[in-house]
Amino acid sequence: MGARASKFKKEGKVQHLDSGNDSSTQNESTSKLSPEETVDVVDSEIGQSTTSHLEPRVQFPLTSMPQELMWQILDWVPEAFPHLRATSRGMQQCADAYAAHSSTFPLVVNCDWRKRKGKGFLLCRITVSNENAALFECCMEQRHESFGLAKPSLFIKRTDQENGARLYEFEHTSMEDGPKLDFMNACISKQSRPDITLYSRYLNDLPFPFTVAAQLLKGISGRSMILDEVPIDDDLYQLMSASQLRNYEFVKFLELHKSSLSHPSDFQYQLLSNTRKVVIVGSYHLCLSMNHYFGLSQAEWTRTIIHMFEHEKLEELYLSNSIYPEYLDIEHVILLRERLPFLKVNKKIRLECAAEVRADFDYILNDYHIRGGPSTDYMLIIEHSSYCTESCMQ
Repeated sequence: MGARASKFKKEGKVQHLDSGNDSSTQNESTSKLSPEETVDVVDSEIGQSTTSHLEPRVQFPLTSMPQELMWQILDWVPEAFPHLRATSRGMQQCADAYAAHSSTFPLVVNCDWRKRKGKGFLLCRITVSNENAALFECCMEQRHESFGLAKPSLFIKRTDQENGARLYEFEHTSMEDGPKLDFMNACISKQSRPDITLYSRYLNDLPFPFTVAAQLLKGISGRSMILDEVPIDDDLYQLMSASQLRNYEFVKFLELHKSSLSHPSDFQYQLLSNTRKVVIVGSYHLCLSMNHYFGLSQAEWTRTIIHMFEHEKLEELYLSNSIYPEYLDIEHVILLRERLPFLKVNKKIRLECAAEVRADFDYILNDYHIRGGPSTDYMLIIEHSSYCTESCMQ
C-alpha cells in the first residue's frame, strides 16, 4: 500500500483511500487550504518532501508593512527591537537593516571620557539603557566591517550596571584609533542626546585631547556637558562651538583648570549666551591664579554677568569663585549690587565670589537676597528667590 501511495504522489495524483468520504467532507478538507498555502508532503519510502509553493491566507500584519514604517516604529519604541527581530525571518532582516543604516534611534544616555592616572590612554565609557542594549549591540555587529574593524567584542568591554544600564568601555591610545572613533560615532546615533562628561583628574599639566573627543561626538547634540578639571584651551573652545552649545541644556565646569584661551571673553560670552543652564565652580586646590577662572579679569566678569541676563537663552546660573582672594574689588561689588536686582528679567541665579567687602550687609531687593562681609567669609553672595541649589547642580 505504501508503494502504491508513493506512486500516486510521484505522479502528482491524489487518491482518496477512504471511499466512504462524501463530497462535502472532501470540500471541507480542501477548504482548509487556500490556493496560496504552503504544504509539505513527505514520501515515507524515499524520505523526500515535495513542497507546494503557496502563500498563507492570513499573514502576520507587521510583515506586510513597508520598511520605512517599520523603521519609524523602532525609532519610537527601540526597546521592541529584539522582540520584533525574533518574530520571523523577514522581520529579522528588516531589523538588521535598521541597525545597519538608521541614525535616528535614541540609544546612548551617557558618554564619559576619562584620562587615567599613570596611563597613556583615554578611556571612553558609553552607557546604554538595558532595554536598548540589544539594538546597540546589533548596530555594532552590523557596522564594524564597514570601518575595517574586528568584532566589537575584541576591543569593547561590556559590563552590566546595578542601575539597570549597560556600560561599554574602550581605550583610545593613538591616532591610529581614528576608525574606532568614527565607528562608535556612527553607533551612538545623532538622536541620542547623551550626557557628556570630560574628566581629566590626574592629567596634571598635560593637554586634554579634545580633538579626540570631538571626533567621537561629531554631529551629536548632547543634553548636558560636564567638564571636571579639564584645561580651558582653544581646543575646548572648538569643541564647544556656538553651534554645539545651542543644543545643550546644561553645561557644568567643576574645579576649573588654568586657562590658555586666546580669546577668553569670546568663549565666556558664547557659553553664557547659548546655554540654558550653566554651573561654574572654581578650583579649591589648584594654584591661586586668575588663569583658573577662564583667564578673565573682574571687570570682564562683571560686564558679562550683567549683559548675559539680558538674553532669553540663559535661565539658570550658579557661579562660584570663592577661593581667589578679593576677586572682585569694591567698585565691581557696588556695580553688581546696584544692577542685578533691576534687570528686566528674573533669572534663577546664585553668584558667590570672593570680594573686597569689609563691612557686613544683608538685605532683599526685588526678590534678590544680597549679602556680604566678614559674616560670609568676605564673599559677595547674590541669590534670586527662584534659585534652587538641587536643580542647578544636577
